[in-house]
Parts: sequence; C-alpha cells; structure tokens
Amino acid sequence: MNKCKILQEYATMVEKIREFQQKGLDLDLSIEEAIEYCLTHEVLKEFLLEHKSEVTDMLRMEYDEAKTLESYLEKGQEIGREEGEIIGEKRGKVIGEMKTKVSLICRNLSVGIAAEQIAEFMGEDISFVRKVCDEIGDNPEKCDVDEVVEKLIKG
Repeated sequence: MNKCKILQEYATMVEKIREFQQKGLDLDLSIEEAIEYCLTHEVLKEFLLEHKSEVTDMLRMEYDEAKTLESYLEKGQEIGREEGEIIGEKRGKVIGEMKTKVSLICRNLSVGIAAEQIAEFMGEDISFVRKVCDEIGDNPEKCDVDEVVEKLIKG
C-alpha cells in the first residue's frame, strides 16, 4: 500500500473516521470531520473537493453495510448459542435417563435378577440390558453408573 498514494490516503481517511468515532462522535460527524482533516492536510484533496457528497454517501453506505454484517454475525452467534443450549439440554436429558436405567439394572442384578427379567420389567430392549451387563462385569454391587454410561455412549 505504501507504493500507491491514493490507497494510502484513503486508508488515512478511514483511520480518521475510526479515530473520531472512538472519541464519541457519531458516524455522520466522524465522516465530516475526517473529510475536513483530509482537505486541511492535503489527503485526497482534489478528489474530495470534486466529489465530497458522493464520498460522504459512499462512506455512510460502507459503514452501514459493516454494521449490518456485524448484526448478522451477532444474530448468528446468538442462534448458535441457543441451538447449542438446546442440544446440550437434550444430551443431558438422554444421559440422565440412561443413568437411571443403568442404576436400575445394577440394583436388580445385585439382588440376582436375570437380564431377561430386568428387560421385561423395565420394558427395555434385551440387547441394551446385556450391553449394560457386559460393562458392569461380575460385580454389580460396585457398579459405577457414570463410568458405565460413559462407556455405553462411546461404544
């Protein structure tokens, strides 16, 4: 950009707009002040003298577009967070239900009830009950429900 004077001067004008906005001026006043600065300091002077109103309109439109894009981005992020929360809640509910089932299966196994009877009593598919039994192993009294659920989810 150092090789192209016009681009360098345009960048100066844009930087001045940002500076004035950071000082608390609204967009219109920031553009006006930046143009005055540029005219005073010979930055894009000839072009600004001929096309000041077009430049002002174009800059307003550019900044409005940037605001619009930023607004879309913020809205998209908000939607993403909301969807993430919904997914997280559903996942938490599924895990909670699975923990309840695993806990019931562990308790029933620890008192000697067979997997088939547990499945029938719970209205659960026998293949699920058998998977739980496989994860629990030979000692249902020492069943770690969280560990069993984690293994079931992963596997």
